[in-house]
Amino acid sequence: MTQDNDQALLGGVTKDPATSALGVFDDAQFPFGWGAGQTSTVGGTEGTYQDYPAYLRALVDGATQVNVGFDTNQVRLSPTFRLTDGLPGSAADRPLLIGSYNLGANGSLYLEQRIRLLRSTARFEWTIVNTDTQAHTVGLRWTTNQRAANNFYFVNSDRGISPRPVVLGNDPSTPGAVVPPIPDALDIYARRADTSTDPGFDNRQTFRGLSDVTLPLSVYIADAVELAPGTATPAGQYLPRAQGIRVPTFETGLATAVYYGNTPQGYVIPAGGRRVVVAYVGEGGTNDLIADDLVVGTESPTALSYYPGAATLAGVAGNTSATLVDVASKFIGAPTTGTDANGNVIVTGVDNKFRIYASVYSQKQRLPDADVPLSGVSASLTLPPGLRFAIDPTTGLRDVTTKLVTPIGSAAGKAGELIGDQDGVASWLVEPTGEVFGPVTYQVAVGVARPNPLSRSIGRTITIPATPLVELQSGTFQMVGFPFQFDASLSNNGDPDTVINSLSRPIDEPVILYRWMPDPLSDTGAGRYIKETKIEPGVAYFYRPSQGSAGKRLLYIKGAAPESLQAPTGNTLPVPLQRILDKGWNMIANPYVYDIPLNYLRVVPLEGNPSLSSISFGEAVRNNVIKGGVFYFDPSQGGYAFFEDLTAPLKPWQGYWIYVNTRVSVLFATPTQRDAVVLPDPVSSTPEPATRVVKDSSTSNWTLDIIARRADGTMDRATRIGMSPNTADNRGNMPKPPVFEQQKYVRMEIANGNSRYAQVLKNPSNKATWNLELTSSEDGPVNVMLSGLNSVPKRMRLTITDQQTGQTTNLRNTSALKVNVRKGAVSRFVLTAVADVTRPLAITRLVSTGGGSRAAGSSYAYLLGMTQDNVAIDATLTTVSGSPISVLAAGSRASTNGVAKLSWNGRSQSGAPVPAGSYILKVRVTNDSGDSDTRTLPVTVTR
Repeated sequence: MTQDNDQALLGGVTKDPATSALGVFDDAQFPFGWGAGQTSTVGGTEGTYQDYPAYLRALVDGATQVNVGFDTNQVRLSPTFRLTDGLPGSAADRPLLIGSYNLGANGSLYLEQRIRLLRSTARFEWTIVNTDTQAHTVGLRWTTNQRAANNFYFVNSDRGISPRPVVLGNDPSTPGAVVPPIPDALDIYARRADTSTDPGFDNRQTFRGLSDVTLPLSVYIADAVELAPGTATPAGQYLPRAQGIRVPTFETGLATAVYYGNTPQGYVIPAGGRRVVVAYVGEGGTNDLIADDLVVGTESPTALSYYPGAATLAGVAGNTSATLVDVASKFIGAPTTGTDANGNVIVTGVDNKFRIYASVYSQKQRLPDADVPLSGVSASLTLPPGLRFAIDPTTGLRDVTTKLVTPIGSAAGKAGELIGDQDGVASWLVEPTGEVFGPVTYQVAVGVARPNPLSRSIGRTITIPATPLVELQSGTFQMVGFPFQFDASLSNNGDPDTVINSLSRPIDEPVILYRWMPDPLSDTGAGRYIKETKIEPGVAYFYRPSQGSAGKRLLYIKGAAPESLQAPTGNTLPVPLQRILDKGWNMIANPYVYDIPLNYLRVVPLEGNPSLSSISFGEAVRNNVIKGGVFYFDPSQGGYAFFEDLTAPLKPWQGYWIYVNTRVSVLFATPTQRDAVVLPDPVSSTPEPATRVVKDSSTSNWTLDIIARRADGTMDRATRIGMSPNTADNRGNMPKPPVFEQQKYVRMEIANGNSRYAQVLKNPSNKATWNLELTSSEDGPVNVMLSGLNSVPKRMRLTITDQQTGQTTNLRNTSALKVNVRKGAVSRFVLTAVADVTRPLAITRLVSTGGGSRAAGSSYAYLLGMTQDNVAIDATLTTVSGSPISVLAAGSRASTNGVAKLSWNGRSQSGAPVPAGSYILKVRVTNDSGDSDTRTLPVTVTR
């Protein structure tokens, strides 16, 4: 981390090997954006690459283009290091870098630059100054170049990755074009130099989430040649183009052009005016919390690597008494090597230790001879399940939770003290336990003791790969997927008995896997379960492990090997795994050891699609190729649950159901292990963000979940009703996966003709009904409950009628119903939703019927007018400050034609006459739907 910080302003700068001049580009001395390159030491060695790191182009008055700083005649102030605005500094002090450049108008229009490193994030501030007597229009295009050895990916944090040119936010070259929005942050994953040994890096540009960051008008991601700072067309053009000159993917590298302006021509700068633009760029492998006093950050790998060779290590190979801690952890990390007796290099083990860093940067101004340092600066690390402190090989002890930060820089002092403009760092040695896979989040808390106590905290997520060991619930069927390919010889060609029983104990007698085979001729999702004789990736199965201890069973599978290209380092183009799905229900699984978001799946319709073009999962849902809900089986509940969020992950080892309306091929995006986040397959186009059918609750747009639960805990929580304006052609309807009858179950379905659904959303109307059918594998009572009732509009009256007994229950009064069911029998109900079309509840008047002021002890009468009858009335007399004096009504429902009478005897609740003075009568009315209204009336008591 300290090296990253030291080189944040210099690591991305080209250096002429002949002259040692920094910032050389096209024989110019001062490329304006120098220092805007990658803020990490992994950017390559100075002088080994000569691509432009970054530059700024200005568009002046819609006509003149200026590559800022390329002409030495533009320079007003050469790039100069400062500790603060008034003190000199050096690069080693992590300084402020300032400069100033003419843009035109004979020097009356110029631009000031300020670059400041905030831990591992650099803040760029550009101020356009107009001292001319007339207004000028100035647009800024900040272009950052990346260099790739082979493949090059950019990451839209909201929508996935792509190697294709794209315009985000606004496309001025194509008016009216629909383009993806600008994300909160843009991640670039690449390599600096044309060498396989140059490590990859993650460059992140942040566009939202910081208080002073300027949101660009457009972001253009294209081939580096197109955005080079030459002047010839097309390279010299200012505005982005809809297509890059190198399509369909980047070839020589990638560059990002970030456009700033209110219009494509830029900002209007009035005479004597100025405009400030702020941008942030940093290392995507870190998280920074930037505040005015401190910048707190943490750095770690975002994903840990998987080591398939661990299967052959001593203590792992053939271990039939394996545990997660002693064996699963060996599959996470990198191999360590040694030599055998003959001098041959051999693998001796696995190193899965890594460092988590915390950094604190004091933004106090450094004052010579008068600087009051921060003292008692400490950092504490809280680890989640799945990670633990490792044993430090130098001490033989596990690392400790809390440490004083170590100051760095030319003015380094003692531990726990930071002067102004200084970094402090702490680090911990950490290792995975092997007990957890998937995303886990750790927390770093930073505290300052003196001179003013304060604290900050920041978290970061690390993804741990799945391994061949997984703990399952024993003795019950569950949906599983195997996130591996299988070595044909070691696994007997994927034979379930060989894969599962070779290493797992106790063994299954026999191993039975069931898979659903849909009937492609059925229009109702019919099909059958078959016993499977071969395990394949991307397919889910119903599987029941043998009885284990404490209801758990550790499964250790043999012959497992991850997809070889699921974790490339940047030089290999990933290839997605494909599965053919027939019309109807299909059981699928994540075939990889890392999570893949649902919206990174691609779908190729195999009928009526002669070009076999693919569409995103979201497009497939909108085009009615796939039903939107993804179901999974929860063994702890003995039933199904489902989700519709397109950003939700498909997890390793978990099985899922999807329903397709036509035969398709599904392409599973390939995760990319990059010492940072897990990326999808770069050959896919941009997927859609998360979508939900219901966004804003109203009488025409709402949902309600129905839950059926038996006393033994068996549950079905995958039934949803509601109304939505987007339900044309029954697209809001989702079937429910078929029952697996070898497992105990309780099942609630929505009957609609010959079909049974998990979700039915109806077109908005004043009245709608849903026919519900409840079945169970066992006799006994079942509780029918509602979830989300409070989110249903209060004007919507809900009732449920038991067709067996004829009893109707108002669901506003109770959200649960107990039903006695018989095995195999169908219990039927009708749920009705009626919108109350009466006038909304309101108090129309509150008046005294006995005149104005009264003497103490006299009787008072009031008339209350309302828009509804049979409502609860609460009336209280209070002092002016709100203290209660007397209760006139408490839940009374005495009203006729919207009119109620209230009276007060002039006494307090204790019976004593109320003293003369001013009081307030407060009246509140509430109906059965929970709607309410309040009115107050001044009351004066005289002597």
